[in-house]
Amino acid sequence: MKRLLGEFEKPLPRFDKAFMAIIEYCDYDSRRVYDQDNKGWKMIANAIKGRMIEDDDQFHLDIGLFAKYSSDLACHIYILPEQDLCDFMYYLSKNLL
Repeated sequence: MKRLLGEFEKPLPRFDKAFMAIIEYCDYDSRRVYDQDNKGWKMIANAIKGRMIEDDDQFHLDIGLFAKYSSDLACHIYILPEQDLCDFMYYLSKNLL
């Protein structure tokens, strides 16, 4: 993840406080880790620390882990400013992402 961010050719946005959402699209047969707290999401927070946010503590980064049932397997990662959280949750709840 750090390597990918380092190779990104455009400047990354910088947030005082951010929301990181990870949406896993999978079905029952394809899932490998069942509990959200056992997944490897922490490496993403570590990769954006110092690049997109000052720190990945609870005062700088809020985290949402979501799973959507789908036969098209994917993982989408969103990092957005805190003030866009309500809009994001609306689009997520309406399956518009």
